[in-house]
Amino acid sequence: MTQRIPLSEFQLVDLLIQLTGEIEPVGETHIDDARFDNLLKLQEVVSMLFDEIAEVRKYYYRPEGSMHRAGKQTRVWLKEMQIRLNELLPDEEGGFENHKLVNNSQELVKELVKEKSERPQGGAE
Repeated sequence: MTQRIPLSEFQLVDLLIQLTGEIEPVGETHIDDARFDNLLKLQEVVSMLFDEIAEVRKYYYRPEGSMHRAGKQTRVWLKEMQIRLNELLPDEEGGFENHKLVNNSQELVKELVKEKSERPQGGAE
């Protein structure tokens, strides 16, 4: 069995950035080319992690409490990610107000608040 090193979320992000390299361009072609490659690698890693997490949503419909809890948390997280993406990607033709996904965000927020309020408190279900 592999022994895990306990790291905080921030330490994991720092470690990942150290492993892939910096991604922020600085305006120097030779540096920015390397950072662009780093950006592509990091995007692929994040996509792979996203797929790993999203796969857990299938357990939402399971009757076992612990499996349902994992599926439900994943669905809530995916909705949070959708809202964040909507905020980051404005509509070029009129700003956020006219963006179809952002208009749906209000409904997502309502659903998210409802699901969070329905989460069991403590560890038991």
